[in-house]
Amino acid sequence: MSQELLNPYPPEDLDAFWKAIQAEAESAPLDYSRRQAEHPPPDGLRVVRIDFRGVDGEPLSGWLA
Repeated sequence: MSQELLNPYPPEDLDAFWKAIQAEAESAPLDYSRRQAEHPPPDGLRVVRIDFRGVDGEPLSGWLA
């Protein structure tokens, strides 16, 4: 395989794209809740569920251990 194919080739507007995404995320209100996960975790592990709204207002969830 050519070394040229392995080199990254980001689009010219990549920095502007990420700056716009970051500004949008920073302008969104922080709306979240944290609670114990519904299922018991393995011994010695604490798991919490995080519910939050994305930038577009859609509900999202995740778990932290």
